[in-house]
Amino acid sequence: DDPAFGGTVLRVWEVDGKSGPVTLSVRGFRRAIQTDLLERDLKELRMENGQFKLDLRGHGFASVRLLD
Repeated sequence: DDPAFGGTVLRVWEVDGKSGPVTLSVRGFRRAIQTDLLERDLKELRMENGQFKLDLRGHGFASVRLLD
């Protein structure tokens, strides 16, 4: 959590070796922004009913900033 950027950073690690989309459910947030691992914003993800999709590579990492 960096007060300069706000929100909460969620880090995701794919451990099964399978690439593809992952649907994540979060409560209490209205926006999800995919970031690089240094937490620089890359793109806003479509949030609908507390869920958003994220494409992950097998054994890959992802970082998402969640905002109210």
